[in-house]
Amino acid sequence: MKTACVVLNCIVLACIACGCLSVERKEYYYQLNADGESGKGTVTFVNIFSNGDDSATVAKDFAELVNDYVGGVKVDSLYPDVSDIHKRLYESSGKLNGEVSFTFSHLTQALLYRYDAQSPVMQYLDMINEKYMNSNGKFGGSHMPVMFWKNTAHDLTLSTEVAEDTGSAHSLLPEYTGWQKNH
Repeated sequence: MKTACVVLNCIVLACIACGCLSVERKEYYYQLNADGESGKGTVTFVNIFSNGDDSATVAKDFAELVNDYVGGVKVDSLYPDVSDIHKRLYESSGKLNGEVSFTFSHLTQALLYRYDAQSPVMQYLDMINEKYMNSNGKFGGSHMPVMFWKNTAHDLTLSTEVAEDTGSAHSLLPEYTGWQKNH
């Protein structure tokens, strides 16, 4: 998990230096099975946009989104041990959103953790890239950026803010709409 965070941080830092993909926020939803260890997960990327400053960079960012994330393995590499990965792009409320859903046979495959059956389910928050917004669990705060859900919980939700200021961002919805017409 630490390696995945380091890789993600490197990607984000590289993106800051050039035109790059980003999102306004991420919404996590996990539905645990009766065993409390396996289940389904969905991560929704709300308002996907480009920080590019010209149309060529925005088009390049959209191509990267379609080819590397939706059609490629960049998302899969963040969750290498899950199964039944499904990825999609869609429009909602005038914004381009992305969704990744998957199944897992053990919490750690979904980047969740539980010490033992009596312990809460936990998820580490990368506070460099995401800022806690809300959840149906308890947040440990900036001194301990971990989400805690009761050991009896089966529906786990979490929303994080990724980009505070989207004012100068370029929505990728127009590129998506054009792409949809051709595919």
